[in-house]
Amino acid sequence: MLTYTTISTGATSIFFLFSGLLTYRVWLKNKTYFTEYFSIFLLALSIQQGFFSLASGVLGVNPLANSLLWAVAHIFMFISIAYLIRIPLRMALPKLENIVTKIIWIYAIIGLAVIFLSSFGVEHKLLDNGVYLFKVPFPAVITIIGFTTPTMLFTAIVFLWLFFRSHAQWFYKLRGLIWGLGMVLYLTSGPAHNIITNPKETFLVDSLLIVASLLFLVGIYLPRLFKGTEEEREGVRIIE
Repeated sequence: MLTYTTISTGATSIFFLFSGLLTYRVWLKNKTYFTEYFSIFLLALSIQQGFFSLASGVLGVNPLANSLLWAVAHIFMFISIAYLIRIPLRMALPKLENIVTKIIWIYAIIGLAVIFLSSFGVEHKLLDNGVYLFKVPFPAVITIIGFTTPTMLFTAIVFLWLFFRSHAQWFYKLRGLIWGLGMVLYLTSGPAHNIITNPKETFLVDSLLIVASLLFLVGIYLPRLFKGTEEEREGVRIIE
């Protein structure tokens, strides 16, 4: 069964895959931590959206199978954000990157245990308009929000700080603005999937995710428009 949610979420998965492969191609030519972490982030996000798409009615309203697919999708949510957060950490707080990364992986393991246990209590509903809804147990909601909100918010703040307050050159400021806006869109559109109830809202939310991915990609390809090497530019620090 192809629900509207399946099609819309599947489209975002394909776009994130395309963006991730393009970023990976850049990394093959110029191996920097920006391109490495962003490529993993985008590819993992593509897989996450793919599992969400499968969970949204491909097998019909099958609570057991769809709940399992929903839980598996969150494995790649943790992977994607765990790599993304390393970019602002290295830019602003490089000495804390390793320890924060370890804490995030520990949280991810515990969080996945909560999510998989909670998956048995997920309620499923397919509306007449084709929108597939998940009603997620409170422990899983808190676990997901407790991970995504602070990490994504920190990432957005660091990127935007680079634009508004740092003494970095205009090149860094522009890229910080682009990535910051992308992160704001991602931060708002991702959780919005939990409250949408009609096809127009679903299309709007998934479109914003695609725009966010496009902004990340523009930031990656920006160095090609200017002179100098990415290795020289990636050394920028927010706090100097």
